[in-house]
Amino acid sequence: MLTSELEDLRSKQAVESDSRLEQLQDELSKSADLLHSSEASMRVWQNEAQQQKEQLSEEVFELHQSYAKRLQNLRAQQGGEKRAFQAVEDELRQIYTEEVQVCRRNQEAWAEATEAAFTGEARLARMAVEESESAALRHETQVQEKLQEQLVMLKNHLGGEFAPTGLHPASHELFKQLCVSIEAALCDEVRGNPCSELRRTLRRDLKQELRDQLRSEVHSVRRCREASTGSTTGSSARRVKIASRESPPSAVRQELTRRGAALMEAFTAAAEAGLTPME
Repeated sequence: MLTSELEDLRSKQAVESDSRLEQLQDELSKSADLLHSSEASMRVWQNEAQQQKEQLSEEVFELHQSYAKRLQNLRAQQGGEKRAFQAVEDELRQIYTEEVQVCRRNQEAWAEATEAAFTGEARLARMAVEESESAALRHETQVQEKLQEQLVMLKNHLGGEFAPTGLHPASHELFKQLCVSIEAALCDEVRGNPCSELRRTLRRDLKQELRDQLRSEVHSVRRCREASTGSTTGSSARRVKIASRESPPSAVRQELTRRGAALMEAFTAAAEAGLTPME
């Protein structure tokens, strides 16, 4: 009985063991299938991961190359700009240095020229003043000498203190007064403006007018003499009347007075106008 029970128990255990074994085998096969499917999925995932890794590596490599090229271009551009900036800076520095040197040379030359100009101008001014003073003095002396000579000649021509033969005493006195006035006026003009063109012109015209007037007066007297000596008829009163009509003293006095007044007015107008030397 025990043996049968043992056999039953063994058979039961064997059955249970077999069922258990089958169950375990089923589970093992399922686990193996699951493992196989997991390995397949893992391989797929690994392949996908590898592909993604390779793709990412390629993209990273491309980006690296792109950034490297861009960085190289930027460095080259920066280097070119730096070199260009350096070249421009060197050129500007050179130009500035040259300009500074030129400016300094110009300043030195200007200072030397200014100093020389001041020195030369002062020297030339002194020389010009001295030369002008000496020339004015020489010219004044010459003019005064010539004026004195002309006046002496005129006085000698008029006969000194006595009137020439046949010349009316009033005309002779008027001539002497005009000589004194002319001498004083010309001396004033010479002292005030020794190089005056007006003075030379008036002196020349006055000399010519006095000579013409004196020549006319003498000619008139001669005609009166000839008329008085050549006529055999008529009284002495008629001869005096003819001589007076030929050379009236009043006409001579008026003419010379007018010319003397015109001369004095000309000198006054020249002094008021402030005429400068023409030479």
